[in-house]
Amino acid sequence: SLPSTFFIGAIPITVLAAVVARKASAQIRRELAATFAVVVAATILVAWSPNTFFDVFSSEKLSGAALAHVLVAGALFLTLSVWVALVGVARHSSAYITLSSIAIIAFVILQSYAVIAPILSGAILFLVAGAVLIVTAVCILRVRNQLAEEIAG
Repeated sequence: SLPSTFFIGAIPITVLAAVVARKASAQIRRELAATFAVVVAATILVAWSPNTFFDVFSSEKLSGAALAHVLVAGALFLTLSVWVALVGVARHSSAYITLSSIAIIAFVILQSYAVIAPILSGAILFLVAGAVLIVTAVCILRVRNQLAEEIAG
């Protein structure tokens, strides 16, 4: 369950966002609504914590609830990263696109270690994870450059 201090902080922030949304443009209202949806989804993920946790280096199977939690969290994170990149394109800001690129690369690094670590060990693990990192970085940088070109011209 969530601590009561979360709700004590959430209520004024929600009221402040509602006040700002009343005076803001339609685009800002959509961005505030999307941000609010992300906060609600993240709150649900924190409250919905499966009783079993998965240790990457353990041979135990991942429980159904933990697997669902991981999949929903990953989908939410990737959706948020893509949304930040789209906001960057809409606002003609390369900073948003760079932030989104870094987030996706970090996500892929962590997930590649989580998937590969139980299968491989030692130097081979780091070689394979490094190869995944390089391929991901090249792909993300190409997409980022295409988005930056779209912003520029």
